[in-house]
Amino acid sequence: QLRDLDFTGVRLRFAGISRGQLKSACFRAAQVEQLVLANVETGRLDFADARLERSVLLECDLRQTNFRGAQCTHLVLTKANLAGQSFQGQAFAYTQFTECDLTDSDFSQARLIQGNFTSARLQGAVLRAADAPQAIFLTAQLEGADFTDANLTSSIWQDALAPRAKLQRANLYQANLQAADLRGADLRGADLTYADLSHANLEAADLRGAMLVRARLHQIRDQAAQFTDRGRALGDDPERLASEQWRPAPRP
Repeated sequence: QLRDLDFTGVRLRFAGISRGQLKSACFRAAQVEQLVLANVETGRLDFADARLERSVLLECDLRQTNFRGAQCTHLVLTKANLAGQSFQGQAFAYTQFTECDLTDSDFSQARLIQGNFTSARLQGAVLRAADAPQAIFLTAQLEGADFTDANLTSSIWQDALAPRAKLQRANLYQANLQAADLRGADLRGADLTYADLSHANLEAADLRGAMLVRARLHQIRDQAAQFTDRGRALGDDPERLASEQWRPAPRP
């Protein structure tokens, strides 16, 4: 059971705390490498202006943690609670946010290169103008999330739940949106060149002004959706449809 630890300006490497209590600790301006907090009951942690690398904060409640000005890379934050946190303009390159609670969090203008948000909760999150190429939102919950002007090139959204998401002018070049739920999403002015929207639900979605050059619209659901560039997209693929509908012959 630890409290009131002061690591200000310290270089901390290979530290680990498991199944304990870390009530308060200050890591301001520290260089933290390979720190492991696993199933730790956390209180007020301060990583302001710290450099946090190759570390694991597993299943921790980090809602009271101060990350302001921190430079973070190669982190594992799996199942952490970060609801309501603000990371505006910060860098989280190659970070695992899998199964995190990021409800109402703010990643505006953040750098999230290859961030992994698989199965994360991002309802109401703000990622306006975020730089997130090759990010993964596989099965993530993104209802009402705001990705306006975000760079999401080659990102993966397969089976994501993103009804009413805001994706105006987002760069989704070569994005994988297969079977994504985009009902009522705002995709006006988005770049969906070469994007794969096969089996996506686009009912009532607004794609006016969206660039759909060679975008794949195989078996989409598009009732009440609005398009202005559908003529340059690819429709149903007959061979793929036949393979999807194939069933073995019944036994005699």
